[in-house]
Amino acid sequence: MQSNAARVGVGVAFVAVVVVLFVLLSGDDDSSDNGATTSTAATTKKGDVNAAPAATVITIKNGAPVGGVANIDVTNGDTVSLKVIPEAGDRGVHVHGYEIEKEVEGTEPFTLSFPADIEGGFEIEMHTADDEFQIADLTVQPG
Repeated sequence: MQSNAARVGVGVAFVAVVVVLFVLLSGDDDSSDNGATTSTAATTKKGDVNAAPAATVITIKNGAPVGGVANIDVTNGDTVSLKVIPEAGDRGVHVHGYEIEKEVEGTEPFTLSFPADIEGGFEIEMHTADDEFQIADLTVQPG
């Protein structure tokens, strides 16, 4: 009888050690996937010198951005990065408020990156020979 009790005690201790090790080793490192999808705009925090900003991709078809006007939300100090895929006739991209303009060369995709150092809301437009149309809404929140 004493032998069975000892085995049960060892088994319970073993399970307790496994549970404690599991809890300690799994930790809470915020990298677990809880099923939620997070969408971050094309940003890189100040001081994050090893990471390149992920670009928000905007494709132009039939004189409009595919999927509608992109919403880009960043924090002051982040880097905004847009990859634009223009179509024939597009002439340039203009970021209002920042007064940044990038000429388009044919239908070659290009990337436009700049520091988000002015807070507020800004329109980003595509200019054509005859018109202009909005391709993104940029919102820069306080840092």
